[in-house]
Amino acid sequence: MKLIHLLKNSWREQMVLFNLIVCSTLSYGQTVSLPDTNFRNFLKKNYPVLIDFNGDLIIAEAGKVTGEIIGYSQKISSLEGIQFFTKIQGLNFSKNNLKSIPDINAMKNLEVLNISNNKLENLPSLSGLKKIKALIVPVNFLQRLPDLSLNDSLVRLDLHSNLIDTLTDLSKLVRLDYLNILNNQVRYIPGLDKLVLLDTLIIWRNNLLKLPSLENINKLAKLDASQNKLDKVPDFGSEPAVQILLLDRNNLSTLPDFSIYKKLSKVNIYGNKLSFKELTKLTFKAGYDTLFDISPQQTFLVGKKLQSIEGEKTILSTGIDQNTAGVTYEWFKNGFSFSTVTNDSLKIINTSFQDSGKYICVIKHPSFPNFALQTDTFVVSVKSCVDVQSLSTSVTDIICKKAGSLFVMAPSKNKYTYELKSPVTQKIFTSTTGRFDGLTEPVYKLSVKTSTGCSKAYPVDIKIPGSSCKDYLITPDNDGNMDTFFFEASGKVEIFDKRGNMVKRLSIPSEWDCSSDKGKVASGYYIANINDGESQIGLSIVY
Repeated sequence: MKLIHLLKNSWREQMVLFNLIVCSTLSYGQTVSLPDTNFRNFLKKNYPVLIDFNGDLIIAEAGKVTGEIIGYSQKISSLEGIQFFTKIQGLNFSKNNLKSIPDINAMKNLEVLNISNNKLENLPSLSGLKKIKALIVPVNFLQRLPDLSLNDSLVRLDLHSNLIDTLTDLSKLVRLDYLNILNNQVRYIPGLDKLVLLDTLIIWRNNLLKLPSLENINKLAKLDASQNKLDKVPDFGSEPAVQILLLDRNNLSTLPDFSIYKKLSKVNIYGNKLSFKELTKLTFKAGYDTLFDISPQQTFLVGKKLQSIEGEKTILSTGIDQNTAGVTYEWFKNGFSFSTVTNDSLKIINTSFQDSGKYICVIKHPSFPNFALQTDTFVVSVKSCVDVQSLSTSVTDIICKKAGSLFVMAPSKNKYTYELKSPVTQKIFTSTTGRFDGLTEPVYKLSVKTSTGCSKAYPVDIKIPGSSCKDYLITPDNDGNMDTFFFEASGKVEIFDKRGNMVKRLSIPSEWDCSSDKGKVASGYYIANINDGESQIGLSIVY
């Protein structure tokens, strides 16, 4: 009997121990550790029944919570454990330090997810959130979005101020009425034209080059596409509903017919590339001067560097509004008003060095009295009509009584008229070839003139070196005295008359008897050129 009693007691103790183990195991299975202290403290303070004595989350209790959990500005870095709140409708953990969030697809009733102003680099799949109406994730570091094609209950999608350059296809989000992707790097919005219920589209400060036709989005009341790279206004169809249209700071160069936009209350198109040819289209809209904000436009990048030539014509052209009536062009030089004209070109007929400088053009139209277009800078430099430093000269000396010569050489592309003037006799020689012969004076002044009449003085005097010659008298009258002349040097001699005609060539030493091939030469002055200029002798022949 005692043995049986002991066995019964042992069995009871084992059952108690078993129950303790089972209960402990069940208790462990119903809790989860919360790795983030700030998140744990937030739940402990606001939902104390969810946290056990160990500081762990009681899963079953978390699954009973409904409504919205608001935990902004709690310095939370991890939301691990939030996935067990499967019945909540709203989740707001904005202004924390979150870099990621766990898989929350079990939150089948979630309608609002707000995790703005965190450090999120990516989002998990949200495909299980069939009831989600608002996804609010601005001011993070997101570069991509998960596939949202199964989240077709979305009404509001706010992605502003992230790093997104490629968007997922949005065409399935047919209930969306608010889309905000401002301040990202998006180049294209796939499926945008399918968002037929869209009321507000905010896409400013991206890299958008164009937008698709918005004709089917006939409820769109506000479009903010400023600070992109759009070159034309998107098509809104024949009956646009848009009221606020913000397209400032793009690359628009053309405008549509705004007369069909019946509901417009505000249009920003400043900071574009619109000329008066386009802007004057606005004047047909009542109240255009207050409805459209057009000032300023981008500076028109038409300026250039021009090197003009002194004395020639200089033309600065904007190419802007050449055929637009009523336009005036005021040119400024170095910041001061220079000239006002009614066509797009500034013409300086006789350019001088004083015309060098920086020019801009301010363009005005009477329909916009407080507004003007402006070009960037035209830089004009003026060079001399004649580059005298590029000229070179070659002279032939005056030898004995033989005249000297001058040859002026210039770059082949330049055609000048040369003028040579004696400062003593004031005698003037002109040449279009640069060749001057018959020069008998030692110094001349050279000037060079262009076809436009611009003249420049050569910076130094032209000097024609000369050498005197030995003169001898020959009287070939057969009286036996000075009838001939004997050349003592060895080599050859060439004898020229005063016109430069050679009358005799001799091998020397030899004697010349004043004869030529045609007989006796006439009385006059002759020059004997010995050995190609080695020396020269003047010979006066008198009969």
